[in-house]
Amino acid sequence: MYTILTPPQIDIGSGSLTSLKGIIASYETGRVLIVTDKGIRQAGILDRVIKAAGKNTKDFDIFDRVLPNPDIPAMEACGQVVESNDYDLVIGLGGGSPMDVAKAASVLPANGGKISPLLGRGMIKRPGVPLCLIPTTSGTGSEATQAIVVDDLESGTKKAIWDRHVIPQVVIVDPDLAIGMPASLTADTGLDALVHGIEAYTARTTNPVVQAYARECIELIARHLPRAVKDGSDLEARSGMSLAAILGGFAISNGGLGAIHGLAYPLDTVKHIPHGRSVAIMAPWVVDFNRVDNEETYARIARFLGKDVDNLDSRAASQKAVSGIIDLMESVGVSPYLTEHGIQSAEVDGLAKEAFRVSQRLLPSNPRNMTEEDAVGIYRAAATR
Repeated sequence: MYTILTPPQIDIGSGSLTSLKGIIASYETGRVLIVTDKGIRQAGILDRVIKAAGKNTKDFDIFDRVLPNPDIPAMEACGQVVESNDYDLVIGLGGGSPMDVAKAASVLPANGGKISPLLGRGMIKRPGVPLCLIPTTSGTGSEATQAIVVDDLESGTKKAIWDRHVIPQVVIVDPDLAIGMPASLTADTGLDALVHGIEAYTARTTNPVVQAYARECIELIARHLPRAVKDGSDLEARSGMSLAAILGGFAISNGGLGAIHGLAYPLDTVKHIPHGRSVAIMAPWVVDFNRVDNEETYARIARFLGKDVDNLDSRAASQKAVSGIIDLMESVGVSPYLTEHGIQSAEVDGLAKEAFRVSQRLLPSNPRNMTEEDAVGIYRAAATR
């Protein structure tokens, strides 16, 4: 048996932001908190959302203090804002960080106000304030998942809340909001979505429904990401990427992640490489490790990436998954080598050991067992050309 959890209402496509007015009107008083970041405000996206709602800025409370990779105190601070006011709706607007903070803030008041007791699976006992998520990038998939990722500064690791109560009631995916997103951010977030598709498809915890989501996610990204990076105003490419991102979110929410995300953690938390780029750097090298015992699965990944594997044996075909990821990365200007992202060769083994330490919650779903020695080998493979 498979249990598949997704948001009950998803409005997707160019112009779908116009549905926000009716969504807000469906709540009794329409008292709304928008959770976002200062970059979204400065880019004018917040004003566009407020205009689409048929409101003025004064009609909303705005929490725009979200920073990248939010930590426990930041999420609890937003939760206190929700607890102090009688909101009918919380809107998360932005990339993964604002959406995760909005998720947390919506459930914290009804569940003790503290993040730590909610970490893990199924620890939220009461539903929160209704939640609407509006992604402005195409990558994290947070709008579609039952997960909140939070930085735990005390342990130096990323931790997660995994619970159906943080799935939003409404998602609005309007690719128009991504028009004008910088090429580097388009590449990083798009590669994050690619890794979601690959890891969910190959995870030990996958299932046929997840694999259907994941396959379409990978194929859409292979077709549309280079175009979106080359021309940020290409609406067809932006639409393809926005669909890929939410499908990737469905896939990881119901199928899980693995060692790519796990081994990338210190690149993000220690070296401060953006999350999407961090997982992309590790992707080809973890795939090369994983394919040893899973050649036919990774041969299919190669085919989804657009590689011709029809006349190859399974070993050679699975290797095309590795080269396919590298080719796609380099086509959007992202190197798969650590030393080309400012990491010194002398740091590699230490980062690998730290990566293995902090990735334990994700390794059980990885398709191949991994030791610390394996992690060091993967990092060394990723070090330099």
